[in-house]
Amino acid sequence: MFGILAVLGDVGCSVGPALMGAVSGAVSGNAKIAASFPNLTTDQLGLKSGMLFSAVFPAFILIGVLLLTRFHKAANKKPSPKANLSEE
Repeated sequence: MFGILAVLGDVGCSVGPALMGAVSGAVSGNAKIAASFPNLTTDQLGLKSGMLFSAVFPAFILIGVLLLTRFHKAANKKPSPKANLSEE
């Protein structure tokens, strides 16, 4: 169990910064977004958007874990014995 937690922690610690860099690069390379913020340079805008994404990233993970838990419980729900008696 601890090995699985360690692997998932390593994946989260490597995927988060990679996505932050991807978001920063996408925003700094987009001229339409940069035109919306005339007081910031494209590099500043890219870094600020990447930092915003890195602040929200743990919330996305928490929402994903909660959804997976809910789906797992729904898939493993056993039918009640009363349901079997009414079919007979």
